[in-house]
Amino acid sequence: MFDTSSPEELADLFDNFSVPMFAADRRSQGERFRLTCINRALERASGFMRIDGTGADLRDLLPPDEAEEVNRKYALCADNRCDVRYKEKLTMAHQVMEWDTSLQYVKLPDGRERIVGTAFQIIKSSQDAVKTLAFDDIQYFSSIADLQLQNLITIFETAANDEIFNADNMQRISKLSGVCRAVQRAVSDIKEVVRSSREQQEIGLTSALLTNTSDPSELLQGIGGNTLKALYEFSVLGSEQGH
Repeated sequence: MFDTSSPEELADLFDNFSVPMFAADRRSQGERFRLTCINRALERASGFMRIDGTGADLRDLLPPDEAEEVNRKYALCADNRCDVRYKEKLTMAHQVMEWDTSLQYVKLPDGRERIVGTAFQIIKSSQDAVKTLAFDDIQYFSSIADLQLQNLITIFETAANDEIFNADNMQRISKLSGVCRAVQRAVSDIKEVVRSSREQQEIGLTSALLTNTSDPSELLQGIGGNTLKALYEFSVLGSEQGH
């Protein structure tokens, strides 16, 4: 899925995800990584133009010391064929930004090595560190879940398009795909709850609601609609296929 040789196709694939994503390749062990592509979510968050970053050496995008450290982290992931997660501060769009970054290793058919990464910008707030870490972890794990669910959905859709199953099995595949989409919508709602709660805390509305007579659940009005819609769609799909 992530081993396509086309940076354009890979970028289009990454654009299916709301989480900021990127990929970097190297020809062989010991060589430097070059940025392959970023998705639109990372473009908006970082200020980098995706067309300017394609194929660029990390030293062309970051200060020398930062570029060396990033390349070292990518090499660590590739050399050990393991997932890596860390926090980093990078100078982007003429300002220092803090990121929670995770890397996955991909071996390409032509022998090159690829790092696929997700990066969440860390926004400092006035809340205590424990709450901030909790928000960061919820955002991180929900986004990873979203990524894996999208992988499954893509596999199911490819199977349907290739018509490799008979009608009975295809019905089961369609139901599985529906389940994945329902869970994916729920994950999206979780991330929206985190985002909304963070915004309310940063401007002090949460404490204001709690000290007044207002119902704190009002903070979550409008959140959850995606999950309910997905469950409805799945139930309708299941009933239609059952006839």
